[in-house]
Amino acid sequence: MAPSIVAYNSFAQGGGSNDWDVIHALMPGVTFKADMDKYFQLVVYLSNICSKLPDPKRFLTSSSHDILVQCMINDWKIGKRPYHIFNIDHHHDCGYGDCLDYDKFKQQPLTCANWALKVKEKCPNYQSYTWIKNDNSDTQISEDILDMLPTHIFSSDISVINYVNFDYVFMCSSPGWTPPNYMPLFDALRFSLEKLINK
Repeated sequence: MAPSIVAYNSFAQGGGSNDWDVIHALMPGVTFKADMDKYFQLVVYLSNICSKLPDPKRFLTSSSHDILVQCMINDWKIGKRPYHIFNIDHHHDCGYGDCLDYDKFKQQPLTCANWALKVKEKCPNYQSYTWIKNDNSDTQISEDILDMLPTHIFSSDISVINYVNFDYVFMCSSPGWTPPNYMPLFDALRFSLEKLINK
């Protein structure tokens, strides 16, 4: 959604939900443009990655990012094993607003806005965080947050994952940031990947 996300990004609620009827009432007649070339890149990359997953249970989809941390602990049993996270997302998901120092951060509940850093509390052997972002993503992250992250790389080039062997894949629909008319693209991709993995 890089071409249009900045038009509605600030309307997203704390839980990551948008009232699309309200947004359309505020911006009558607006259509939010998507970058279909980037969508195609995701289809190609995820198809290649998912075709090599050894077990269908290593692929999970949800409407919320914070489910990922629960899955890492309960389903994938990441526990204290070393792991690396690659987040392809418009947002960095490392915490915003109040998240200025460790004490404030520690008091915050796990949300879709901070899961990429909160995971460290539950699964401590966090080796690296790679954020693959849009060119127009907000890259302002406080130094305190950066200090809490493990080794990190921020790039707008998806090819940084070309030689990574993935053990698990989590795909999130993010309905607060995906206009409803684009939801079928997520559903179609999930359906195709599930068929591919379950062959």
